Order: sequence, then structure tokens, then C-alpha cells
Amino acid sequence: MTALAVFVYLFALIYWLVLAGMDRLRLLGLGGLLFLVAAQIAIEAPYPQMFPAYGAAFFLTLGVIVRRFGGRRGWLALRLGSLPLLLVGLWAFHAMPVFRLAQPSGPYPVGTRLIELRLEDYPEPFTADPNDVRTLYAQVWYPAEPGTGAPAPYWFNDGAFADAVAAFQSRWQPMWGWLYWHMDLIPTHARLNAEPLGGNADFPLVIFSHGHPVDPYNSNTSLLQDLASQGFVTIALAHPYETPAALASTGEVVAYDINNPMLEARIRELQSEAYYAQADRFRSIEQVRSGWDIHTHIQEIMPALSDSVEIWQTDIDALLDNLASADGLGGVAAIADTDRLGVIGFSLGGATATRYCSVNARCKVGVNLDGYVFGDMRGRRLNVPFLFMNSETNAGMNDFYMLESNLEAYRINIPASRHINFTDFTLAGPYMRILGAIGPGDGETIHRDIRRPVVGFLKAYLRCEPKAWLAYLEEGSDVDMLTNDNDAGENLASCNAS
Repeated sequence: MTALAVFVYLFALIYWLVLAGMDRLRLLGLGGLLFLVAAQIAIEAPYPQMFPAYGAAFFLTLGVIVRRFGGRRGWLALRLGSLPLLLVGLWAFHAMPVFRLAQPSGPYPVGTRLIELRLEDYPEPFTADPNDVRTLYAQVWYPAEPGTGAPAPYWFNDGAFADAVAAFQSRWQPMWGWLYWHMDLIPTHARLNAEPLGGNADFPLVIFSHGHPVDPYNSNTSLLQDLASQGFVTIALAHPYETPAALASTGEVVAYDINNPMLEARIRELQSEAYYAQADRFRSIEQVRSGWDIHTHIQEIMPALSDSVEIWQTDIDALLDNLASADGLGGVAAIADTDRLGVIGFSLGGATATRYCSVNARCKVGVNLDGYVFGDMRGRRLNVPFLFMNSETNAGMNDFYMLESNLEAYRINIPASRHINFTDFTLAGPYMRILGAIGPGDGETIHRDIRRPVVGFLKAYLRCEPKAWLAYLEEGSDVDMLTNDNDAGENLASCNAS
């Protein structure tokens, strides 16, 4: 709840309880309330949690007019009718708070930039135009020079990005659309276009792939800016047409076609009864033994999503091949060490990270946040350290694959969590829990329990700083963790020796 919203509701309650009953102050107080409402709309723009306050102000204004013409009973009725609206509005802020992202844990100030990359030799697979080429958009976080740049909002463009996401979500998940109207009010801990940290520093590069298809590509901002504060350059890559919208390097909103037929085919696969029947199987105790059979069947019934994994891998390679020429990146390219590459992702992005790290030697470490391993994985084993993290509802779904990794691999289940807990929306309040998107556990606790091992794991294997990860492993008795039989310390020992 913003300070201005608090002031509007607090003043409205004071007016209802005190000023509305005082003849001398009734009109003056109403004028003050209407001024505050107008200021909130002008400064922050309307959003759903404020709608009850607008309704209450209307009722109270109408009541004063009715009283002016002798309608005392009408005034009392309208005044009483405004109170439930104010109480509903306060509940709405509890259910859908203007949440705060966690304070970054590292020593570096964080900068962020919007970048774009037009791929002239890469035809756009989601359109029929043979002359259309793919354009990648991304947001970057990085260690920055102190005191440079301007405060960066969570979502950009004065609500235009939020509107595009809401329109997309409303097409596929009608109860979700209005959740996003206030996202541009959420502050971050990054500075927009801050100067990259100087002094010939170079930092490992981490590329993040989002979920599919309704997840905004920047909805893991808290994790990515935390990694930047710990000495990483992180990039949240928007995979075109399979995320609601993106932001160009200029800040212009790029909204994707809600009715794209290739997108619809993928969503139909995700919503199919055949998929959910298989999903129930990989949550069962027989999952490890039957995992490869389930995996084969899922490839047969969901070919479009498996194709998406292939397309997203190509996006990652194209970004790496052309990173230095990306519009908007500036001096950040000079401090990003592409030889120390981590690939992480959420949901289908997690599947992409798994697949990419199993076939591409560029990847040195990977993390899969609650994503099933779509894409044909038979005969493809992980040859880099890898971390799988699962929600309680998807616990152990990739164990069949993780246990066959060639190097150390881990699986951590997060109790009392659901799929969306692995994004920033774990902080979005009880409304997400009502929708069944997040689990019954405390959102901030789950957020911390996800960030801590991810940051520690990447620091251990990309920065040769294993202390936090080894401390986490020592607490294994308190964590629902599974590891394969390979020596979990071999790579870390060689790192320390070097």
C-alpha cells in the first residue's frame, strides 16, 4: 500500500467517523477527501485496490448533496453505504498489496538497462511473413557505480506495460488480469542506466528464461537484482510471442499477439487433460522408475512446447553471439564474462535451462525453477553442476533425469509452495493464494528459501565462492533435498585449488 493510498483511506475513515457528522466541517472535509482522491489518480493512476475509495467518495459526495436538499435519511443511508466500500478497499490492499521486493544481499549497487537485438539472419518462427526477423528484448541487471542512474520502477512506461500484460492474462486467465494494474508502483533496488562498475572488473553472466506463456519475462526481478548485488551480470530474456509483452531499449512497450495460432497451440497443450494425467503420474511414488516412460509420452502429446524449448535455446545462443551489439547495453558488455555462463529459468524456462546445459558447452552451471524437462532428453545428460528446485505440488518430478547427471546435481523441494511461488508474485498477497497460484506458506519465507540456495549455488560454481553453498549443504537435515551419487565437492575443491 503506497503512502498516498494510506492517506486517502485514513482520511476517508476520519471523515466518515468524525467530520461527516459536524455541520461546520462536513463540506470542508469532503473537499479535502476529493482533493486527495484526485491527487492519487493524477500521481499514481487508478488501480483496483483504490476503486472502493473512489466509490466511497462518490457516495459521500452524493450524500452531502442529498442532505443539502433536506434528505437526511438519504444522507445517512449513503454515508452508511460508504463504510463497507472503505472496509473492502482495505481488505483489497491486504489481498493484493503493493508489495516490496527483498533487499539485495550483496555488497554491490545494482544497475539495470533495457536492451534489444534484431537478428537479421533469424526468421521469426511465429509469423507467416517470410521477411519478418526475430527481435529479442531483455532486461539486464549488473554491478554499478554508486550514485549513478535514476530509481528503476518494477514495470516501466507509466502503466502501459502493465496494461499489455493484463490484456494478455485476461485472454487466458480472466481472474488474473486486474492483478497487474498497480505493478508500476512497486519500487526496486536498482538504478536505471547506472554506470557499470569500473576498475577492469568482470562478472559471471547469468541468463534467465521465463515461464510460458503468461509469465512476464521480468517477474523474477528480485532474484536477478540480488544476483547482480552479489557480483553477477544477469539478463532476463523475453522469448518473443511466448510472453505477454516486452520493453524495447527505448522503453516502448512491445505487446505480442494474444491470438497467435502457434501460441494457441501451445496453450491448448498445457491445458489438455492428457497433460494433467501425466503430471499426476510424475507426482507419484513410482515417478523415478517410470519417469522416462512419462517423458516419452509427454513429448508425443506436447510437440509444440518441445519445439518452444528448441526455439528458446536458439534465442540464448543468438543473444550470446551478438551481445556486444545489443542496443542499450552500453558498457555492460565489457564487464560480462561469457566464459562463466550460468543458465537458469522458471517453468518452461527451467526446462530450457536444463536442455541447454545438457547440449551446449557454453553453459557452466544451471538452475531449473519448478520446470518439467520438456524437450527430448533421452541420451542427453548434464555435464555441469545443476540445481533443480521444485514446489511441493511438483516435488521430485525431474528426479528420473537428475539422478543420471554426470556431475553433481541437486533437487530441493520447497514446502508449502506452488508453481508461482518461484516468481516475484510469491509476495503478491492472499489473492494469489485464493486463485491457487501460490501455496499456503508465507510468501516472504518461501521467497527467501528459494533465493538463498540459488545465490549460494551460483556463487560456488561461477565465482569460486563456495562458503554459502557448503553451509547450506551442511543444513541438509532440515531441507528436503536429494543429490545424485557423484562427489558433490569435486568441482568446488578444484575451484579452491586454482
